[in-house]
Amino acid sequence: MRKILALFIGIWICQLNVTQAVAQNVTISPTTGKLVAGLTYDGELGFERGWSSLWRHEQLPLTLTVSDKGDISESGVLTDPAGDIILDTSQGKYVVVSGQPLTTELHMCISLPKGYRFTGYRMVFLNNVNGKTISDLELAEIDKQLYETGSDFDFSQYKATTGNMPGRNESGEYVIERTSKNQSDMGNNLYFLLHHSVAGFYGVTLKSCELYFTAEGAFDARVIPGTPADIVSQGVNVVGSPFNTGKLDLGEIKPHTKNGRTYYSYDYRDVEELTASNWLYQEDAVAGGKLPTTAGTGSIQALQNEGQLYYALGNNTYYIESPTATVTQNGIAVPLGYRITGAKMRSQRHEP
Repeated sequence: MRKILALFIGIWICQLNVTQAVAQNVTISPTTGKLVAGLTYDGELGFERGWSSLWRHEQLPLTLTVSDKGDISESGVLTDPAGDIILDTSQGKYVVVSGQPLTTELHMCISLPKGYRFTGYRMVFLNNVNGKTISDLELAEIDKQLYETGSDFDFSQYKATTGNMPGRNESGEYVIERTSKNQSDMGNNLYFLLHHSVAGFYGVTLKSCELYFTAEGAFDARVIPGTPADIVSQGVNVVGSPFNTGKLDLGEIKPHTKNGRTYYSYDYRDVEELTASNWLYQEDAVAGGKLPTTAGTGSIQALQNEGQLYYALGNNTYYIESPTATVTQNGIAVPLGYRITGAKMRSQRHEP
């Protein structure tokens, strides 16, 4: 954690990194993480037939989300889940599906929080579930093709592809892979679309997925009041400035029932962006080496002038500190490891 000394009225844009900066690799498999079911929107069939909508790693902040829609959050994560993934116990591997009607396609997003970035991946698929019934879902014999896309899921501008997988079962493998060539061609989210052109449910088996990443994905977190509701007319000695971490806060996982079928799951209507806060505080706010749990009287004000929100600082010494943890909507503490690696300040002197 690094602190930045600030002495002026202004707005700070802090560039943050994750503290662990060693390149790593990770796999998506039944042995490295678990599926989580999500209560889905009306008309979606996967949930009530025992399919899941999210996979998360047991140790790392890595998730795979699946959806029939391409809607994404501000942080780039799929927001409207569908029951499109299941552990096929006959193979010991995950199967992903979608389809019915024709315009419904499988959207996949593999995500790390902000501060990380992917440097490469290799996914191997088996085209071996055509005509099979898996967990009450009968799959048609349909051609399909997996593409890596941008966040708009436009496969006409694909970055990598498996090639066409025909509607007959095969023993061969289909590989999609890509390696980053610079620091900007892969971020902390990867997007994939399994496209088809004939109506019906369709799917493939994920044989293996290996991902490479680094904690060198710097991002900007603005230290300014977020909304007019954040305005503090009376001076305080510490104030938090929230930003999205790129992680999902699923809410409470509990039994949900849909069309007579009940599963432990999260409710898609409760999903929120997990936020954390950079802390702006004056020097004398620290007591016993810690910031106060509630703000006291001080020289920091949040004001609005000509539609612009900003902090106004009195005559004092100030610091900005990156977060070490945050709390979910259910009160669960989530450790974080951000550090400040750079900053820009926009200031305007005000004479009383």
